[in-house]
Amino acid sequence: MDEHTKAKNKAADYLARRRLTRHELRDKLKRAGFEDGVVEDVLDISAEYGYVNDLEYAKAFIEGNRKTGKYGRHRVVLLLEHKGIDRFTIEDALAETEMDSEDEYEKLCALIADRLCGDFSERNVGRVTRHFAARGYDFGSIRRAIRESGKEDAR
Repeated sequence: MDEHTKAKNKAADYLARRRLTRHELRDKLKRAGFEDGVVEDVLDISAEYGYVNDLEYAKAFIEGNRKTGKYGRHRVVLLLEHKGIDRFTIEDALAETEMDSEDEYEKLCALIADRLCGDFSERNVGRVTRHFAARGYDFGSIRRAIRESGKEDAR
């Protein structure tokens, strides 16, 4: 069996387990010992047949995150960049999935209200602020959501 066939089979094995970005598949094939030229050929074939599509990967990642609200926009962008997806593809995916700040803010308000549990002590507010900042939400939105949560709690 020649190197191209071995590399294609190895790529198929990786892609059968889970969806990968082009960058992730390249790294896996290089770690498996395949030469750069062979790896690039396999990546091109995989992309041609739709097995590797960074835009679709990014859209699925964003959509999954939008449902859970686990991460804010900033963290999502960083995670996708870490997976080797370029900034233009990420911006296209964000635009196509309509991950807008209003949806994100509404989700953040609900998450903050749950996390605060009516305790607006300085210590708890600081803890909650750090928690959501670490997940990629911006400080302005976090502070606004905390203030609104306090107004609702006062009713």
